[in-house]
Amino acid sequence: MSKLLNTEITIVKYKIVPSKFGGNRLDLQIKLNGELRVTWTSSEVLIGMIKDIPAEGFPFSTIIKKVNDQHYEFT
Repeated sequence: MSKLLNTEITIVKYKIVPSKFGGNRLDLQIKLNGELRVTWTSSEVLIGMIKDIPAEGFPFSTIIKKVNDQHYEFT
């Protein structure tokens, strides 16, 4: 995830699955520089934010920022 910070990406689709470390994991299919890629995170903030986006809102472009060195957010 840290390699994606402050870089414009397109979120194509996502799924939320149980993490083997407890809690949930957000799996993201993204487009970066025209290439499809997959990344994942357990960020509760990103999970909460993406749940609020309606299905017709995908795909969408965003930048993931680290806020106050504490959590990630979509911009």
